Amino acid sequence: HFQDGWFERYHRTADIHTTLQRIATQCTLPLEIIRIGTSFENRDIFAVRMGNPEATKSIVLVSGLHAREWIAPAGMLGAMKELLMLPEFAAALRELQVVWVPLLNPDGYEFSHTDDRFWRKTRRVNDARYTAPPCTGVDLNRNFPHHWGGADSSSNSCTETYRGPSAGSEPETQALLELIASEKISRQIVAGMDFHTWGQLILTQPGWVRRGAVGDTGSAALYDAMSELGHKMKQAISDKTGASYEVMAGSEFYAVGGALDETLHMESSTGLGYTVELRDTYLGANSAGTFELPATEIMPTAADIVQIVLTLIKHVLPTSK
Repeated sequence: HFQDGWFERYHRTADIHTTLQRIATQCTLPLEIIRIGTSFENRDIFAVRMGNPEATKSIVLVSGLHAREWIAPAGMLGAMKELLMLPEFAAALRELQVVWVPLLNPDGYEFSHTDDRFWRKTRRVNDARYTAPPCTGVDLNRNFPHHWGGADSSSNSCTETYRGPSAGSEPETQALLELIASEKISRQIVAGMDFHTWGQLILTQPGWVRRGAVGDTGSAALYDAMSELGHKMKQAISDKTGASYEVMAGSEFYAVGGALDETLHMESSTGLGYTVELRDTYLGANSAGTFELPATEIMPTAADIVQIVLTLIKHVLPTSK
């Protein structure tokens, strides 16, 4: 479905969208491209919906919140390519919908290609009434409603973790929240994952506060179950690709308020809301990671995501082989 050599380089937003539209016309499995909203600079934001429209369960997989993390959307697209060729994935789609949002921050992603390779935020032109001085951009992974304004988020728009003027203020955030809300009308969201880079980490709940700390009202049983599933993902990756991932609560890595994984955790029927930090450059536990993975790492990273998704599907569909 992807042209030969497509994954030998990183692609710009328009090319990604054109390719997704072409795949939708060619795929023999149930697949559609849906426009879920537009960015601050009026770029379309797309989701890819796979699976039986009458399925009662879905999982939501998101990447591209942070502009400079090119491997996340590229790896997600590569995983989609690989999964569409697997009979076990095709079988799961008879009972499940898988909703992918490969690039939630197209404005920042474009800016990271044209002006600043290490740009992180959106390209929101901020209002001096809410932040002074008004620098550009909002960190989408601090803008979601649950525990907005909490740990590691800033009210200063000149920082990389600027949370925006209010919870869910950004059009990109709103597009995803509306998708989640509409999904819940039709079926149960049984899991969600937000893919970033780097660090090779599978991050469970709680993400916004340390487990057992004041304000943590979560279930210890759920946290333990998420960790157990995370270790199954870790083992599946190790067995198939040899890459080494670690599993920990997000707040053990560092606590974050207003992050997407907390919204996925709260909006899913199971509480399964994860963040995954994908490969770094040297792929070793003690390596000096960077956001600049060579394009040769796109498909190996995609192979990691394939194992994560297959393990997740086996968990939410116990009959899946």
